[in-house]
Amino acid sequence: MDYGSHYEEIRRREGDLIMSLVGSIRAAINLTQTPVSEIGSATASVLNATNQFNWPVTDGVAINEADLVFVDQRTLGIGASEELDLYGVLTDVFGVVLNFAKIKMIYVKAKLDNGALIKVGNAAANQWVGPFGGGTETQELEGGAMYMAATPSLAGWAVTNGSADKLGIENSDGAAVAVYDIVLVGTSA
Repeated sequence: MDYGSHYEEIRRREGDLIMSLVGSIRAAINLTQTPVSEIGSATASVLNATNQFNWPVTDGVAINEADLVFVDQRTLGIGASEELDLYGVLTDVFGVVLNFAKIKMIYVKAKLDNGALIKVGNAAANQWVGPFGGGTETQELEGGAMYMAATPSLAGWAVTNGSADKLGIENSDGAAVAVYDIVLVGTSA
């Protein structure tokens, strides 16, 4: 899966395993508008490289840095919901438990043929506020839709173990399962 980021090396200290995280997170919009008329056509660039978000990620816990990444494709049963515990439960691709202190990027994409909305945010308890603006706020994704928010800032979006560390995901379809991809990038401190 291509999430707009390229990880060149992964290194973090876990026992004898040393990993680091470097790469980039990008959101680009490149559009050209072409009117069609009887006397010919012209094109105009609507957006270009100056409008792109580009965060060159380096390993660490400071500004422009991250040291943890969670990537998964998940399936929710009919009308089901789940709460992703951002501290101490999720694992990285190597099976190492992740203890996010801050999330700096969230990406969720609903599978194109999902029948209804996937709601992201608003866990039953211990809600992680993140970029949603409030613990009970949600972002709704119809089939094929994606949501991405990123901040390379030092602060990121805080995760507090035991009180603000749950991300709710709900399948609001009463007739079909829902599949979604998720990527979380953040720091351990």
